[in-house]
Amino acid sequence: MKPTTVNRFESRLKRVADHLAAHLDEPLSLDRLAEVAAMSPFHFHRLWTAMVGETVAASVRRLRLQHAAHQLRASAAPVTDIALSAGFASAQAFARAFRAACGSTPSEYRAAPSEWAPWSLAGSSAASSVIEVRLVHIEPLSIVAMRRTGAYTDSDLAEDFQVPWAWAEREGRLEGLRGIYGVPWNEPELAEVPIFFAGLDLGACPPPPAPLEVMVLDGGDYAVTRVTGSYVGIDDACAALYRDWLPASGREPADAPLFHHYIDDPEATPEHALRTDIYLPLQPL
Repeated sequence: MKPTTVNRFESRLKRVADHLAAHLDEPLSLDRLAEVAAMSPFHFHRLWTAMVGETVAASVRRLRLQHAAHQLRASAAPVTDIALSAGFASAQAFARAFRAACGSTPSEYRAAPSEWAPWSLAGSSAASSVIEVRLVHIEPLSIVAMRRTGAYTDSDLAEDFQVPWAWAEREGRLEGLRGIYGVPWNEPELAEVPIFFAGLDLGACPPPPAPLEVMVLDGGDYAVTRVTGSYVGIDDACAALYRDWLPASGREPADAPLFHHYIDDPEATPEHALRTDIYLPLQPL
């Protein structure tokens, strides 16, 4: 472990927590929070979720409700004013969130208040994982990809992969298939719309027709960890990469998305034997 490196990441998250607490009544952009953390938006939300143990959106809700509970105890301000000062769009939205969090309406809480434990960056309760990580250097990689915008399921992504596959088959390009890749561009954080690219590395090939597009994955240094088994395990492996490996590595994530390399064809490989490599881009030393 490199304590100074770990502390540097923790101090970044503390800066973000302080920024959140000071701007609860304002729209909170993921890009702005990443800027406060001095980190690429591609990685900030993953690091926060892995190290804090909840999403940025969940932390914002927690801080806003904590602020509102304090105002209900300490002032006679109207509930609507308190809701707006805590960043809620309406008193109704505030009341629903407050009841879900503490089991009572804001008015009921004001009549019989209790202290809320102050929120802090307590860290994830997940146990540290011992994961194998190798460092590699790759050249830029072009994939023919199908873009998925909006919420998606595993079956949606399976359909998306069929689009470049069918095109490559029609064009006689499958013999040149060098890899199957997935790029989770972002996640549904705050006002973000999730985007996922499902693509194939086909080597040199003609430009594909819409809705397919060519996407270039940056070359450079990457930290790579392998998941064997169901694709369900990918999220846990990603969290371990950010929580347990990155802060102690002495490395910084690059301003590019991570990506998945699906080594095996899921239609020809038993689920327990599926291999997926997760590539985390790193800034050069």
